[in-house]
Amino acid sequence: MRTLRIRGIARREYIRSIEWYDAQQPGLGSSFSRAVEVTIDELLNGPERWPEIRLGVRQAPVPDWPFTILYRIHPRTIGVIAVFHTSRDPQEWMDRL
Repeated sequence: MRTLRIRGIARREYIRSIEWYDAQQPGLGSSFSRAVEVTIDELLNGPERWPEIRLGVRQAPVPDWPFTILYRIHPRTIGVIAVFHTSRDPQEWMDRL
């Protein structure tokens, strides 16, 4: 099985999202974090499951949350490019490629 590698910017936006949800309602950030972790576990077990949307980049939606995980499949790793709110401009993550 491949290992997970999360880019620094993706990790920071993920942590900021957890903090934002917790500020809205205590415990909501933990719920969001669990949903992201479940999605990451699923993509580690079957990364080809989600469609390629651009230049080898795949998109795994986080169920019940307005987020998607954008990633690339490498021979030994899964590289997470973004944990991205779907209302944001996609150009933001495309600029990371």
